[in-house]
Amino acid sequence: MLERVRRLPGIESAALASTVPFGNYHEGRYVERPGIPRDSSLNGPTYRVVSAEYFRSLGLAMVKGREFTAAEESLPDAARVAIVDTVLAKQLFPNEDPVGQMIRFVPRNGEPYIDHEPMQIVGVAPTIREELMDQGEDAHIYVPYGPNYRPAMNLHVRTASGDEQSMATALAALRREFREIDPRLPVLELTTFRRFHENGLELWAVRTGGRMLMLVGMLALGLAVAGVYGIKSYLVSRRTREIGIRMALGARPGNVLGMVMRESAGLTLAGLLAGIPVALAAGRLLSSILYDVSGFDPIVFVTAPAILAAASLFASYIPARRATRINPLSALRAD
Repeated sequence: MLERVRRLPGIESAALASTVPFGNYHEGRYVERPGIPRDSSLNGPTYRVVSAEYFRSLGLAMVKGREFTAAEESLPDAARVAIVDTVLAKQLFPNEDPVGQMIRFVPRNGEPYIDHEPMQIVGVAPTIREELMDQGEDAHIYVPYGPNYRPAMNLHVRTASGDEQSMATALAALRREFREIDPRLPVLELTTFRRFHENGLELWAVRTGGRMLMLVGMLALGLAVAGVYGIKSYLVSRRTREIGIRMALGARPGNVLGMVMRESAGLTLAGLLAGIPVALAAGRLLSSILYDVSGFDPIVFVTAPAILAAASLFASYIPARRATRINPLSALRAD
């Protein structure tokens, strides 16, 4: 199957893997250096059985060493080798070059003895994010498919072009190829990695929570706008007698309106100068629980104050404009 898929037009590389990043199933194995006790404080790295071209298919360049070869991909009696990522290499070989070093899996009950034989590290791969909330600090170890056969595998295919049309064509070609190889071959899912990621339950939960928080934030902003508008409108309306006196003494409506707006703008500016630092401090305090979002969002910190300032100025303008248009004697009789 791999040989035929790799020959398809528009396919750059193809590889097998026992599990998929951001998938619903993960494996872990404890690893140690022969003769050196394992550090019990370290978690077991993510364990993955892969074929040749796996990292190339994911668009990842090896940090050191090489990927698995075609022989290691297909021969059950191939040499026992492994690839570690930069996190596991730093844990096991903090001051040494890991390529060429020997490691082994910590024995577990019921496993064949061959699974505990030492393996030679042939390459160091970049670390990847395994789960949505993962910050790229979890260790990984990869073993070749040949000596570590799995009946259920995931096929990773990299197309020469990343546009939607090219990927749709590649998916259709893959389905045809699978049917020609064996019509009974069970293909559980055939999709792009982006669509696979977006359809994940974890991402759906995060997005749903984000939308709910956004609605709560918009509701809070709406309540703040209503409160600011109501208070400012009430305060200016209370100055109707003052405005009537000023106009009775000869003040022009434009001058009175300008005076009210300047005072309102000064009060609004003072409120913003006091509130924005508090909002920045709150954002910094909450940044530790945010996922892939900074505690300082320029759009939010510009839009929200602008809306509140507009509501404050508009609330001052409407009653002030109305007061300058009434008869001064009527304004003097206003409560």
